Amino acid sequence: GDEYMGTIIALLMLAAGLFVIGLVAYKTAVGMGGSTALRGVAVKKENKGSISFKECRNLTGEKSKVFMIEANKKVKVLLNVEGEKGEVLVTIKDKSGNLILNDRKSEEFEYTADVKTRINASIKFTNFYGQVELDVI
Repeated sequence: GDEYMGTIIALLMLAAGLFVIGLVAYKTAVGMGGSTALRGVAVKKENKGSISFKECRNLTGEKSKVFMIEANKKVKVLLNVEGEKGEVLVTIKDKSGNLILNDRKSEEFEYTADVKTRINASIKFTNFYGQVELDVI
């Protein structure tokens, strides 16, 4: 009868609702797609000169980012870390592997390369809650 049809429609609507929730969770969870081995939840934003992880909840893993630096141009490196708990370690090395920065807290400094080069940043999270932003401008 009709009451049976109502149950089916309710189940379909429930399934549709779960599907939408599934999409949202997929969007915010980092490392579900791609090769980054990040586990946990965060909202990741990335462009040429910056990378940020906001609203991190129990984020564990590592993410690398390459920044291009023009020759003899002074760039400002801004690292902003706001951690509630857990650990985050940001390491920046030049092309030869020399350490430029290795820090767990907010930092600001200038960097100049005599040749056009790239620097590699690695952000390592351990059960991290909070936010991290790295800008090279």
